[in-house]
Amino acid sequence: MGLFTGPAGQLRRSILNLAWPVIIANFLEVLAGTIDLVMVGRLGVADIAALGSGVNLIFFASTVMIGVSSGTIALVARSIGAKNRHEADHFLLQSLIAGLLVSIPVVLVGVFFSRYIAAPFSPTPEILDLTSTFVSTIFFAIPSLFVIFLSTAALRAAGDSKTPLIVGVVVNLVNFGINYTLIFGNFGFPALGIHGAAIGTSIAYTTGASMYLILFVRHKLGVGIRWETPLVNWATIRRILRVGVPAATEQLAFQVG
Repeated sequence: MGLFTGPAGQLRRSILNLAWPVIIANFLEVLAGTIDLVMVGRLGVADIAALGSGVNLIFFASTVMIGVSSGTIALVARSIGAKNRHEADHFLLQSLIAGLLVSIPVVLVGVFFSRYIAAPFSPTPEILDLTSTFVSTIFFAIPSLFVIFLSTAALRAAGDSKTPLIVGVVVNLVNFGINYTLIFGNFGFPALGIHGAAIGTSIAYTTGASMYLILFVRHKLGVGIRWETPLVNWATIRRILRVGVPAATEQLAFQVG
């Protein structure tokens, strides 16, 4: 028997079809980060250090999304398995609302207290200034990043790993193009250095989030957004967090360690 024939072969094929877009998406994410590092590296050592510090703060802020996304994956997958599309859509909407609510204080802290949160990661005043500039700009896009995070989790839970790959490719292309333009001042634009990198990444995140929301509202994917009354269902949000908070706590402990 062939590797992909029979019941076991069909299972292998299903796993492979779900896994290969995830593998490529993760590779492209790493590649995009490397390209950003190379471009910013041409500005100087302080800029590289500031970029690294800023990215670490973004990762740290994103750990709060682990709780929401873990709950989203579990509940959406369970609903899809039960062939209850309406319930899956409900969990998607409430997950996005929870993510946006959580993102508000994160944005406020990042924008208005950027120097304070950047200080432990910045050994010199120059690096602190650059990190603060990067963080105070890119944290405006935290809601968009959270939408991407949660949308990707929901779609993969629904068995769709190709759409996140497509969105990821678009996000990376936008990020590369705008960063190349604004970091170095190409095509008649001013050279903004690391501030340009923050603007480019923010626009890329917003582009990806917009793509997801448009597709969800138009019901073009395995899950979608159905508007509900009341819009916020606190019981569902608590259920999502009850499932996912242990995973977030574990990830936070790992980051701190």
